Amino acid sequence: MIAPHGNKKSIEHVAVNANCYICVSHKPGKDGYTQVKRNGKYQRLHRYLWQKEHGAIPFGQYICHKCNNNWCINIAHMYVGDQKTNMLDKARAGTTHTRILTREVVEAIRIWRPRWTGTNVQLGELFGVNERTIRHVVDPNSHAWRWVN
Repeated sequence: MIAPHGNKKSIEHVAVNANCYICVSHKPGKDGYTQVKRNGKYQRLHRYLWQKEHGAIPFGQYICHKCNNNWCINIAHMYVGDQKTNMLDKARAGTTHTRILTREVVEAIRIWRPRWTGTNVQLGELFGVNERTIRHVVDPNSHAWRWVN
């Protein structure tokens, strides 16, 4: 158990395979990561614990899981990395639910979307990606696919 902070709820965990610590005192958010409310806002628990132990996370960096378990809060299983490192690590481990899109696929999605009469979910199924990926590919303000002009 990690001690409570002021009048905050204690963070309780259980150890599972490979010494991953899974939080049992807080619920995961819609994104699948365990959330904790600190300083009046919700944040991912693994990021909160990393910052408590190591200080601020550098801008643009992620707290990645060596164990590839998003629910793990064992600080020994975490490291700082950028988005590319994180995605490559997930792809190597087979824990990503997305696929790496080529320039041709991104361009095809952008051509199809204005003509598509179905939903983004259906278009995503056609291209083997989720609805969120479709939104990011076609959103001109998204940073995710800016490299494809």
